[in-house]
Amino acid sequence: MFKLRSLGFVVLAVPTLSAAQNLATYEGLTVSMQDVNAHHFLLSPPKLKAIVGSEQELLKTIDETLTMRRFAKTPSQFLTLADHEKKYYEVQAERASLTAALAIVERRAREKFNAADPVVIGRAREIWKLDESKYIDEASADITVIHFDSQKREWSETVERIAAAQKEILAGANFSAVVEKYTDEATVSKTQGALKGVRLAGVDPTFARAVFTQLKVGEISSPIPARRGIYILRLDARTERKKKRFEDVQGTILAEMLEREARDARGALLESVRPKKITLNDAELLKLFPTPVVDPQKIMREAHQRESTLLKDTSEPKQ
Repeated sequence: MFKLRSLGFVVLAVPTLSAAQNLATYEGLTVSMQDVNAHHFLLSPPKLKAIVGSEQELLKTIDETLTMRRFAKTPSQFLTLADHEKKYYEVQAERASLTAALAIVERRAREKFNAADPVVIGRAREIWKLDESKYIDEASADITVIHFDSQKREWSETVERIAAAQKEILAGANFSAVVEKYTDEATVSKTQGALKGVRLAGVDPTFARAVFTQLKVGEISSPIPARRGIYILRLDARTERKKKRFEDVQGTILAEMLEREARDARGALLESVRPKKITLNDAELLKLFPTPVVDPQKIMREAHQRESTLLKDTSEPKQ
């Protein structure tokens, strides 16, 4: 048997209890497994099982449920409300009933959704086919780069270093050795100038054009001016833009479909509850938002005066 110190009630931790039997009592109030399930109504079965299987979480749930139930039974025992506070209390109670109803229809939609249904999978496949931008692996490239930082030294020296590097490359020198000798990247000792998975988005246009359209795998570029200096690069590998396999994104699409079903269920209930035609008390609303008196003739006179002033200002020669 467990005891919660906060309220001093006794919990009967008996695994064979049915859902309707009491787990705890306090001052005539009880908590059953049905109450625990209702407390965690929106949790998935695996998460609910984890809650119930944890002594600490189960006792916490019992404590919270009895606390709410005790207050709901005699709220005036714990709090005296002023008139304006009572109205707030009533509004929040009304809000809570709608919130609970929305949770119920959302839960129903989730339970109804069958990710293994061939019809559902067929809908998911149609979404995959029709979406030409979302389920795409963008083109990427692996490159090795010599970076000449034009801010690090005089321009004339930078030009000399570029020419020297090109001369060694044309002579057949090992490109990695040339990178290590000439690059201004501080991380060259770790990366040897290699950049993996470079994507088109965010890359300097001139740089991107060389990587994704001009060079063939294994080729070395001429000097490329970019935002951070001058580059000479070797294209090591390139993966073209392609659509992801349906099998690789099926789980993601089904999860999105489930969320859409839940969201639509909530929206449908709200739409059915929302008033279709509201009768407004214009007299009272006008007291809050009085309509300004509009004089069309006055507006025309003011516009004419502004136009005349403007024409006068532009036609008179400046002194």
